[in-house]
Amino acid sequence: MKVSVTRAYFHIFSLILAAVVFQACTSTGTSSETTPTADEAIISAQGAFGRLEAATSGSLYTGDGGENIRLAILAPQIQGVVPAYLPGYIQGSLYNNFNKYSAINLIDRQYLDTIIAEQNLAANGRFSDSDYISIGKITNAQFLLSGTIQKLSGDQYSLQLSIINSSTAVLRASFMKNGYLTQLEGRGTLLNEAAAELLDQLGVQLTETGLQALLVGNTSTVEAEAERIRELAERQAQAQRERETAQIPPPVPTMFTDPARFWSIGVSAGTSFAAPWAIGTIRGTIAPLRYSFLELGFDYGMISGIEDAEFYYSLYPFAHYTLFLPFAQSAGWYAGAGGGYMLAEYTFPEEKIPVNIFALDVTTGIILWNMLNVSYTLRTNFKSANNKMSIGYTYRFR
Repeated sequence: MKVSVTRAYFHIFSLILAAVVFQACTSTGTSSETTPTADEAIISAQGAFGRLEAATSGSLYTGDGGENIRLAILAPQIQGVVPAYLPGYIQGSLYNNFNKYSAINLIDRQYLDTIIAEQNLAANGRFSDSDYISIGKITNAQFLLSGTIQKLSGDQYSLQLSIINSSTAVLRASFMKNGYLTQLEGRGTLLNEAAAELLDQLGVQLTETGLQALLVGNTSTVEAEAERIRELAERQAQAQRERETAQIPPPVPTMFTDPARFWSIGVSAGTSFAAPWAIGTIRGTIAPLRYSFLELGFDYGMISGIEDAEFYYSLYPFAHYTLFLPFAQSAGWYAGAGGGYMLAEYTFPEEKIPVNIFALDVTTGIILWNMLNVSYTLRTNFKSANNKMSIGYTYRFR
Protein backbone atom coordinates (compact mmCIF):
# COMPACT_ATOMS: atom_id res chain seq x y z
CA MET A 1 0.00 0.00 0.00
CA LYS A 2 2.82 2.33 0.93
CA VAL A 3 4.68 1.49 -2.26
CA SER A 4 1.65 2.36 -4.41
CA VAL A 5 1.25 5.75 -2.70
CA THR A 6 4.93 6.49 -3.16
CA ARG A 7 4.78 5.63 -6.85
CA ALA A 8 1.71 7.83 -7.27
CA TYR A 9 3.54 10.82 -5.71
CA PHE A 10 6.53 10.14 -7.99
CA HIS A 11 4.39 10.13 -11.12
CA ILE A 12 2.62 13.34 -10.11
CA PHE A 13 5.95 15.08 -9.42
CA SER A 14 7.30 13.91 -12.80
CA LEU A 15 4.28 15.30 -14.64
CA ILE A 16 4.57 18.68 -12.91
CA LEU A 17 8.30 18.92 -13.70
CA ALA A 18 7.69 18.06 -17.36
CA ALA A 19 5.00 20.75 -17.63
CA VAL A 20 7.30 23.39 -16.17
CA VAL A 21 10.15 22.52 -18.56
CA PHE A 22 7.82 22.61 -21.58
CA GLN A 23 6.41 26.03 -20.60
CA ALA A 24 9.89 27.46 -20.16
CA CYS A 25 11.03 26.21 -23.56
CA THR A 26 7.90 27.59 -25.26
CA SER A 27 8.25 31.08 -23.63
CA THR A 28 11.94 31.30 -24.52
CA GLY A 29 11.32 30.52 -28.14
CA THR A 30 8.51 33.08 -28.47
CA SER A 31 10.56 35.85 -26.85
CA SER A 32 13.53 35.37 -29.13
CA GLU A 33 11.46 35.38 -32.28
CA THR A 34 8.72 38.01 -31.77
CA THR A 35 8.76 40.46 -28.84
CA PRO A 36 12.03 42.19 -27.77
CA THR A 37 12.57 43.32 -24.22
CA ALA A 38 12.75 47.02 -23.25
CA ASP A 39 16.54 46.89 -22.92
CA GLU A 40 16.85 45.29 -26.34
CA ALA A 41 14.69 48.04 -27.89
CA ILE A 42 16.88 50.81 -26.41
CA ILE A 43 20.04 49.09 -27.61
CA SER A 44 18.56 48.74 -31.11
CA ALA A 45 17.56 52.43 -31.25
CA GLN A 46 20.98 53.57 -30.08
CA GLY A 47 22.58 51.43 -32.71
CA ALA A 48 20.45 52.96 -35.45
CA PHE A 49 21.18 56.48 -34.18
CA GLY A 50 24.86 55.67 -34.10
CA ARG A 51 24.78 54.48 -37.68
CA LEU A 52 22.95 57.70 -38.66
CA GLU A 53 25.52 59.89 -36.90
CA ALA A 54 28.32 57.93 -38.51
CA ALA A 55 26.75 58.48 -41.90
CA THR A 56 26.55 62.28 -41.50
CA SER A 57 29.81 62.79 -39.65
CA GLY A 58 32.08 60.69 -41.83
CA SER A 59 34.56 61.98 -44.39
CA LEU A 60 33.15 65.11 -46.01
CA TYR A 61 35.78 65.54 -48.74
CA THR A 62 38.41 63.51 -50.53
CA GLY A 63 42.12 64.18 -50.91
CA ASP A 64 43.75 67.09 -49.08
CA GLY A 65 40.59 69.23 -49.16
CA GLY A 66 42.50 72.26 -50.45
CA GLU A 67 44.83 72.53 -47.44
CA ASN A 68 47.38 74.41 -49.55
CA ILE A 69 44.91 77.20 -50.31
CA ARG A 70 44.85 80.38 -48.17
CA LEU A 71 41.54 82.23 -48.64
CA ALA A 72 40.05 85.50 -47.36
CA ILE A 73 36.26 85.73 -47.50
CA LEU A 74 34.97 89.32 -47.78
CA ALA A 75 31.44 90.49 -47.13
CA PRO A 76 29.65 91.06 -50.45
CA GLN A 77 29.03 94.64 -51.48
CA ILE A 78 25.51 96.05 -51.67
CA GLN A 79 23.56 97.14 -54.73
CA GLY A 80 20.10 98.57 -54.18
CA VAL A 81 18.09 98.41 -50.97
CA VAL A 82 19.49 95.45 -49.03
CA PRO A 83 19.04 94.72 -45.29
CA ALA A 84 22.08 95.98 -43.43
CA TYR A 85 22.78 92.64 -41.75
CA LEU A 86 22.76 90.59 -44.98
CA PRO A 87 26.36 91.12 -46.26
CA GLY A 88 27.87 90.09 -42.92
CA TYR A 89 25.43 87.21 -42.67
CA ILE A 90 26.45 85.91 -46.10
CA GLN A 91 30.14 86.29 -45.25
CA GLY A 92 29.72 84.33 -42.02
CA SER A 93 27.68 81.54 -43.61
CA LEU A 94 30.23 81.05 -46.41
CA TYR A 95 33.03 81.08 -43.86
CA ASN A 96 31.31 78.34 -41.83
CA ASN A 97 30.68 76.19 -44.92
CA PHE A 98 34.26 76.47 -46.21
CA ASN A 99 35.60 75.80 -42.74
CA LYS A 100 33.50 72.66 -42.24
CA TYR A 101 33.58 71.11 -45.71
CA SER A 102 37.21 71.71 -46.68
CA ALA A 103 40.74 71.98 -45.28
CA ILE A 104 41.25 75.44 -46.80
CA ASN A 105 43.14 77.89 -44.56
CA LEU A 106 40.74 80.77 -43.93
CA ILE A 107 41.70 84.25 -42.78
CA ASP A 108 40.03 85.04 -39.45
CA ARG A 109 37.02 87.30 -40.03
CA GLN A 110 37.71 89.66 -37.12
CA TYR A 111 41.31 90.09 -38.22
CA LEU A 112 40.12 90.72 -41.78
CA ASP A 113 37.58 93.33 -40.63
CA THR A 114 40.30 95.05 -38.58
CA ILE A 115 42.64 95.21 -41.58
CA ILE A 116 39.93 96.70 -43.80
CA ALA A 117 39.06 99.32 -41.18
CA GLU A 118 42.66 100.29 -40.37
CA GLN A 119 43.66 100.56 -44.03
CA ASN A 120 40.44 102.48 -44.84
CA LEU A 121 39.70 100.08 -47.67
CA ALA A 122 36.41 100.28 -49.60
CA ALA A 123 35.95 103.80 -48.25
CA ASN A 124 33.46 104.58 -51.02
CA GLY A 125 31.50 101.39 -50.41
CA ARG A 126 33.25 99.33 -53.10
CA PHE A 127 36.57 97.47 -53.24
CA SER A 128 39.00 98.55 -55.94
CA ASP A 129 41.68 96.40 -57.58
CA SER A 130 44.29 98.07 -55.40
CA ASP A 131 42.20 97.24 -52.31
CA TYR A 132 42.26 93.54 -53.23
CA ILE A 133 46.02 93.66 -53.74
CA SER A 134 46.48 95.35 -50.35
CA ILE A 135 44.33 92.76 -48.57
CA GLY A 136 46.25 89.93 -50.24
CA LYS A 137 49.63 91.35 -49.26
CA ILE A 138 48.71 92.15 -45.66
CA THR A 139 46.92 88.85 -44.93
CA ASN A 140 49.15 86.70 -47.17
CA ALA A 141 45.96 85.32 -48.70
CA GLN A 142 46.42 83.52 -52.00
CA PHE A 143 42.77 83.98 -53.02
CA LEU A 144 40.00 86.45 -52.19
CA LEU A 145 36.29 85.63 -52.22
CA SER A 146 34.15 88.69 -52.86
CA GLY A 147 30.93 89.60 -54.63
CA THR A 148 27.71 91.58 -54.59
CA ILE A 149 24.20 91.13 -53.26
CA GLN A 150 21.64 93.05 -55.31
CA LYS A 151 17.97 93.67 -54.59
CA LEU A 152 15.70 92.78 -57.49
CA SER A 153 11.94 93.12 -57.70
CA GLY A 154 9.80 91.94 -54.81
CA ASP A 155 11.64 89.75 -52.32
CA GLN A 156 14.14 88.47 -54.87
CA TYR A 157 17.89 89.00 -54.73
CA SER A 158 20.82 88.39 -57.05
CA LEU A 159 23.90 86.80 -55.47
CA GLN A 160 27.17 87.09 -57.41
CA LEU A 161 30.38 85.64 -55.96
CA SER A 162 33.87 85.27 -57.39
CA ILE A 163 37.25 84.00 -56.19
CA ILE A 164 40.28 85.74 -57.68
CA ASN A 165 44.02 85.34 -57.32
CA SER A 166 45.08 88.20 -55.03
CA SER A 167 48.33 88.86 -56.88
CA THR A 168 47.28 88.40 -60.52
CA ALA A 169 43.53 89.24 -60.29
CA VAL A 170 42.84 86.13 -62.40
CA LEU A 171 39.39 84.67 -61.85
CA ARG A 172 39.55 81.20 -60.29
CA ALA A 173 35.90 80.47 -59.43
CA SER A 174 32.51 82.15 -59.73
CA PHE A 175 28.87 81.72 -58.81
CA MET A 176 25.79 83.71 -59.83
CA LYS A 177 22.17 82.93 -59.10
CA ASN A 178 18.94 84.69 -58.17
CA GLY A 179 16.91 83.66 -55.16
CA TYR A 180 14.58 84.78 -52.43
CA LEU A 181 15.45 86.02 -48.96
CA THR A 182 14.12 82.76 -47.52
CA GLN A 183 16.79 80.90 -49.51
CA LEU A 184 19.49 83.03 -47.91
CA GLU A 185 18.10 82.69 -44.40
CA GLY A 186 16.66 79.57 -42.76
CA ARG A 187 18.91 76.70 -43.85
CA GLY A 188 20.73 79.01 -46.25
CA THR A 189 20.15 76.75 -49.25
CA LEU A 190 21.35 79.33 -51.81
CA LEU A 191 24.54 79.95 -49.84
CA ASN A 192 25.08 76.19 -49.45
CA GLU A 193 24.75 75.74 -53.20
CA ALA A 194 27.21 78.58 -53.78
CA ALA A 195 29.73 77.03 -51.39
CA ALA A 196 29.42 73.62 -53.11
CA GLU A 197 30.07 75.08 -56.58
CA LEU A 198 32.94 77.30 -55.45
CA LEU A 199 34.63 74.45 -53.61
CA ASP A 200 34.32 72.25 -56.68
CA GLN A 201 35.90 74.93 -58.87
CA LEU A 202 38.75 75.27 -56.38
CA GLY A 203 39.41 71.55 -56.73
CA VAL A 204 37.92 70.45 -53.40
CA GLN A 205 36.00 67.23 -54.08
CA LEU A 206 33.22 66.55 -51.59
CA THR A 207 32.11 63.03 -50.85
CA GLU A 208 28.49 62.16 -51.53
CA THR A 209 27.88 62.37 -47.79
CA GLY A 210 29.57 65.76 -47.55
CA LEU A 211 27.76 67.17 -50.60
CA GLN A 212 24.36 66.08 -49.34
CA ALA A 213 25.04 67.41 -45.86
CA LEU A 214 26.19 70.76 -47.29
CA LEU A 215 23.22 71.18 -49.62
CA VAL A 216 20.68 70.22 -46.93
CA GLY A 217 22.16 72.76 -44.55
CA ASN A 218 22.21 73.03 -40.79
CA THR A 219 19.60 75.19 -39.09
CA SER A 220 21.58 75.44 -35.86
CA THR A 221 24.66 76.70 -37.72
CA VAL A 222 22.62 79.32 -39.54
CA GLU A 223 20.96 80.43 -36.31
CA ALA A 224 24.36 80.71 -34.63
CA GLU A 225 25.60 82.88 -37.49
CA ALA A 226 22.48 85.05 -37.29
CA GLU A 227 23.07 85.51 -33.56
CA ARG A 228 26.70 86.46 -34.24
CA ILE A 229 25.55 89.06 -36.77
CA ARG A 230 23.06 90.50 -34.29
CA GLU A 231 25.76 90.76 -31.62
CA LEU A 232 28.15 92.37 -34.10
CA ALA A 233 25.49 94.89 -35.18
CA GLU A 234 24.80 95.75 -31.56
CA ARG A 235 28.52 96.27 -30.87
CA GLN A 236 28.81 98.49 -33.94
CA ALA A 237 25.74 100.49 -32.89
CA GLN A 238 27.17 100.89 -29.39
CA ALA A 239 30.50 102.03 -30.81
CA GLN A 240 28.67 104.55 -33.02
CA ARG A 241 26.73 105.85 -30.02
CA GLU A 242 29.98 106.23 -28.09
CA ARG A 243 31.58 108.11 -31.00
CA GLU A 244 28.59 110.43 -31.25
CA THR A 245 28.63 110.99 -27.50
CA ALA A 246 32.33 111.80 -27.61
CA GLN A 247 31.68 114.42 -30.30
CA ILE A 248 29.02 116.21 -28.27
CA PRO A 249 30.52 119.43 -26.84
CA PRO A 250 30.55 119.78 -23.07
CA PRO A 251 27.27 121.12 -21.74
CA VAL A 252 26.91 124.86 -21.17
CA PRO A 253 26.64 125.79 -17.48
CA THR A 254 23.12 125.43 -16.12
CA MET A 255 22.86 129.11 -15.32
CA PHE A 256 22.84 129.81 -19.06
CA THR A 257 20.63 126.92 -20.17
CA ASP A 258 17.95 127.40 -17.51
CA PRO A 259 14.98 129.13 -19.21
CA ALA A 260 14.19 130.90 -15.92
CA ARG A 261 17.54 132.73 -16.01
CA PHE A 262 17.99 135.50 -18.56
CA TRP A 263 21.62 136.38 -19.32
CA SER A 264 22.00 138.77 -22.24
CA ILE A 265 23.56 141.80 -23.88
CA GLY A 266 21.84 144.08 -26.38
CA VAL A 267 21.31 147.42 -28.03
CA SER A 268 18.10 149.35 -28.67
CA ALA A 269 16.77 152.62 -29.99
CA GLY A 270 13.84 154.64 -28.64
CA THR A 271 12.35 157.97 -27.70
CA SER A 272 10.99 159.79 -24.65
CA PHE A 273 8.67 162.00 -26.79
CA ALA A 274 10.43 164.97 -25.15
CA ALA A 275 14.02 165.79 -24.25
CA PRO A 276 15.69 163.60 -25.31
CA TRP A 277 13.75 162.75 -28.43
CA ALA A 278 16.20 160.12 -29.67
CA ILE A 279 17.75 157.60 -27.29
CA GLY A 280 20.30 154.89 -27.95
CA THR A 281 20.79 152.22 -25.29
CA ILE A 282 23.41 149.62 -24.49
CA ARG A 283 22.29 147.08 -21.89
CA GLY A 284 23.07 143.75 -20.32
CA THR A 285 21.37 141.41 -17.87
CA ILE A 286 22.76 139.19 -15.12
CA ALA A 287 20.61 136.41 -13.65
CA PRO A 288 22.16 134.88 -10.50
CA LEU A 289 18.68 133.93 -9.30
CA ARG A 290 15.90 132.21 -11.20
CA TYR A 291 12.91 134.24 -12.43
CA SER A 292 14.70 137.56 -12.01
CA PHE A 293 17.65 139.50 -13.37
CA LEU A 294 19.71 142.63 -12.80
CA GLU A 295 19.75 144.97 -15.79
CA LEU A 296 22.66 147.38 -16.22
CA GLY A 297 22.63 149.90 -19.05
CA PHE A 298 23.54 153.26 -20.46
CA ASP A 299 21.31 155.70 -22.38
CA TYR A 300 22.65 158.33 -24.73
CA GLY A 301 20.10 161.01 -25.64
CA MET A 302 19.99 163.61 -28.41
CA ILE A 303 17.61 166.32 -29.67
CA SER A 304 15.97 168.39 -26.94
CA GLY A 305 12.96 169.70 -28.86
CA ILE A 306 13.60 173.23 -27.56
CA GLU A 307 13.65 175.68 -30.43
CA ASP A 308 16.54 177.89 -29.23
CA ALA A 309 18.81 175.02 -28.20
CA GLU A 310 21.62 174.56 -30.68
CA PHE A 311 22.80 171.31 -29.21
CA TYR A 312 21.68 168.85 -26.58
CA TYR A 313 22.95 165.58 -25.17
CA SER A 314 22.29 163.42 -22.14
CA LEU A 315 24.05 160.50 -20.47
CA TYR A 316 22.04 158.23 -18.23
CA PRO A 317 23.63 155.16 -16.60
CA PHE A 318 21.02 153.03 -14.88
CA ALA A 319 20.42 149.82 -12.97
CA HIS A 320 17.14 147.90 -12.71
CA TYR A 321 16.20 144.75 -10.85
CA THR A 322 13.27 142.98 -12.49
CA LEU A 323 11.20 139.86 -12.13
CA PHE A 324 11.23 137.56 -15.15
CA LEU A 325 8.50 135.19 -16.31
CA PRO A 326 9.50 132.91 -19.21
CA PHE A 327 6.70 132.02 -21.63
CA ALA A 328 8.70 129.34 -23.42
CA GLN A 329 12.30 128.55 -24.25
CA SER A 330 12.55 131.68 -26.39
CA ALA A 331 10.24 134.30 -24.87
CA GLY A 332 9.39 135.99 -21.59
CA TRP A 333 7.97 139.04 -19.81
CA TYR A 334 9.73 141.15 -17.21
CA ALA A 335 8.85 144.05 -14.85
CA GLY A 336 10.85 145.84 -12.18
CA ALA A 337 12.26 149.05 -10.83
CA GLY A 338 15.57 150.86 -10.40
CA GLY A 339 17.22 154.17 -10.88
CA GLY A 340 19.87 156.21 -12.62
CA TYR A 341 21.63 159.52 -12.75
CA MET A 342 21.22 161.83 -15.77
CA LEU A 343 23.97 164.14 -16.93
CA ALA A 344 22.57 166.49 -19.60
CA GLU A 345 23.56 169.76 -21.21
CA TYR A 346 21.66 172.30 -23.33
CA THR A 347 23.68 174.58 -25.58
CA PHE A 348 22.10 177.94 -26.39
CA PRO A 349 23.64 180.84 -28.31
CA GLU A 350 24.38 182.72 -25.14
CA GLU A 351 25.22 179.92 -22.73
CA LYS A 352 25.33 176.22 -21.81
CA ILE A 353 22.98 174.91 -19.17
CA PRO A 354 23.89 171.64 -17.43
CA VAL A 355 21.15 169.45 -15.95
CA ASN A 356 21.92 166.76 -13.41
CA ILE A 357 19.02 164.64 -12.22
CA PHE A 358 18.72 161.51 -10.06
CA ALA A 359 15.66 159.58 -11.26
CA LEU A 360 13.62 156.58 -10.23
CA ASP A 361 12.63 154.09 -12.98
CA VAL A 362 9.76 151.65 -13.28
CA THR A 363 10.25 149.38 -16.29
CA THR A 364 8.54 146.52 -18.08
CA GLY A 365 9.10 144.68 -21.35
CA ILE A 366 8.85 141.51 -23.38
CA ILE A 367 11.47 139.27 -24.95
CA LEU A 368 10.58 137.50 -28.20
CA TRP A 369 12.58 134.71 -29.91
CA ASN A 370 15.51 135.38 -27.54
CA MET A 371 16.46 138.34 -29.69
CA LEU A 372 13.76 141.04 -29.88
CA ASN A 373 13.32 143.28 -26.83
CA VAL A 374 10.43 145.75 -26.57
CA SER A 375 10.38 147.85 -23.38
CA TYR A 376 8.72 150.81 -21.65
CA THR A 377 10.24 152.81 -18.80
CA LEU A 378 8.56 155.47 -16.60
CA ARG A 379 11.16 157.84 -15.17
CA THR A 380 10.63 160.47 -12.42
CA ASN A 381 12.59 162.69 -10.06
CA PHE A 382 9.46 163.30 -7.99
CA LYS A 383 9.13 166.81 -9.51
CA SER A 384 8.39 165.78 -13.06
CA ALA A 385 8.05 162.56 -15.02
CA ASN A 386 9.27 161.29 -18.33
CA ASN A 387 9.08 158.00 -20.18
CA LYS A 388 10.96 155.95 -22.73
CA MET A 389 9.79 153.51 -25.40
CA SER A 390 12.45 151.39 -27.08
CA ILE A 391 12.91 148.39 -29.30
CA GLY A 392 16.12 146.55 -29.99
CA TYR A 393 18.19 143.44 -30.46
CA THR A 394 19.17 141.19 -27.57
CA TYR A 395 21.64 138.30 -27.59
CA ARG A 396 20.78 135.69 -24.98
CA PHE A 397 23.55 133.48 -23.64
CA ARG A 398 22.51 129.82 -23.80
